[in-house]
Amino acid sequence: MSKVNITVNLGNSDHNMEVFSIQHEQVSFVNKRQIQDYNRGDYQSICEELQLTDWDISISDDTTVCRNNFKKSVGLRRKVYTFLKI
Repeated sequence: MSKVNITVNLGNSDHNMEVFSIQHEQVSFVNKRQIQDYNRGDYQSICEELQLTDWDISISDDTTVCRNNFKKSVGLRRKVYTFLKI
């Protein structure tokens, strides 16, 4: 803050007015996150591919590994069959 000045009373009141300058810098943020447009997704193709998956192999390990396999499987199809928002 710089150039601080206190001016005369405001009208007939006993309050003064302060005038000052502020130096402000803002860093731009560019959001590079890609957002899927789920309204235009090809859900029929996603379901068809998921039905062809051999789930006995994909989910035959402990819970964490099974969850990660499922997440990876659905995530890959989501990227293929849904569009990015522009």
